Amino acid sequence: MAAAAMEVISNFILKPSPSTSLPNINHLPNSVTPLTVFDRAAGNFHFPVLMAFRSTMPSNSVLTESLSRVLAPYPHLAGTIDYDSRSGPSFVLNNAGVRLVETRVNVPMDEKDLIHDPTTHGSLYPRVHDRAKEVFQVQLNRYACGGMVIGFTASHTVADGHSMFRFLARWVEAARGLAAAAPPPPPSPPPYYNVDRNSLFVPRNPPACKYDHRETESKQLVNMKSAAAARSPVDNLTVQFPAEFISELKRRVPYRCTTFECLLAHVWKKIVIARGHDHDERTRLRIAVNGRGKMRPVVPMDYFGNVVCWALPTSQVGEVVSNDVGNNVSTIRKAVKQLDDSYFRSFIDFGEILDKEGGDEELMVTAEEWGDLIYPDIEVDSWLGFPMNDMDFGTGGAKVVLPPDVPVEGVVTLVDSFGDGEKGGVNVYLTLRREHVDKFTSICLSRLIKLDRPFQYQYAS
Repeated sequence: MAAAAMEVISNFILKPSPSTSLPNINHLPNSVTPLTVFDRAAGNFHFPVLMAFRSTMPSNSVLTESLSRVLAPYPHLAGTIDYDSRSGPSFVLNNAGVRLVETRVNVPMDEKDLIHDPTTHGSLYPRVHDRAKEVFQVQLNRYACGGMVIGFTASHTVADGHSMFRFLARWVEAARGLAAAAPPPPPSPPPYYNVDRNSLFVPRNPPACKYDHRETESKQLVNMKSAAAARSPVDNLTVQFPAEFISELKRRVPYRCTTFECLLAHVWKKIVIARGHDHDERTRLRIAVNGRGKMRPVVPMDYFGNVVCWALPTSQVGEVVSNDVGNNVSTIRKAVKQLDDSYFRSFIDFGEILDKEGGDEELMVTAEEWGDLIYPDIEVDSWLGFPMNDMDFGTGGAKVVLPPDVPVEGVVTLVDSFGDGEKGGVNVYLTLRREHVDKFTSICLSRLIKLDRPFQYQYAS
């Protein structure tokens, strides 16, 4: 999209509206609360997301007012982060507000261009730098055809993907209520609210680490990369796996498995082949695991924040390549299963030990430096099951939801395909070194033959 096609209409700070359901948060006296161990581990960077809507959307005033209303129960989103606090990095719940940008795009919206050409994305969400003052930023891009792309960036320190999509679903609900001619339906119950997040994640006394979190969560032990590899350019690409493909993969596993497990097992194999690893080289997946349902007592699903640790399925390249999909699924499943309540409690204690030691070691579960290579590893985020189908502001649901185009080699994100004709399919967004892209795209569906019927596949003999 040419830069000249976009016109910025406004750029301002939006404040939360007073809350009637949670009056105690309307006058927070600049409450300061330390980041949890999970918030610290999430990384200090902003991640962008794009949502494209084909139908004419509600007016910008409706979208803006509903966003202001729904921000009230989420004071962390409208606050700031003090990274230089004497007590360590902390949230300042001061109702500073969020940045909101409105633009007019004088061309029709092209969904295929959005999906397959990430070079068009940069102008569709507010640009930020590390330690940006606003924790959350939103851009409303209204196209000549009546469609809209909503782009936002949020600090990963404030929330994980599970939290952000539940927040977005509440914004959608609030906007539909404002825009409806009939009385709106009763609002959803308020989110689980707690100013001091650390009250949910209290370390044991004395802290006890059962696991070696320095091998998993400490930034200093991320795989080293050669200088030559670090200079290699990377490309973002999208592979669309139809429901029939996924069903056939599942039929090849001799036990019940999930879409995530079988498709990740397939993609893992194809990536290591495309990279050309030596067969005796070790490769591992780094899978983000939501701890809400794994901890005891469980963390409420409406808890807004970060509750993520990483599973590390590991194998030799030769085994991944020679294994069938079922064996690779088994490797993935065993590693994810190990992240139980004991593991998450151990990680909480690990953070307490680091604090007491007072060293400079950082917790960086999710963050790589932009431009790095995770090679020979693969970092995996799953958005499967997020409430994508609920992203309907009253004029039709989102047709495309796009994860960030992170210039880090080896990042893989799985997203439900929910646009026209895509029910049950999955879009896989990934970043690879440029010299590996052609090989990967030629083999990622290489065991399939496309039949005459649209979106119908079968395995080759």
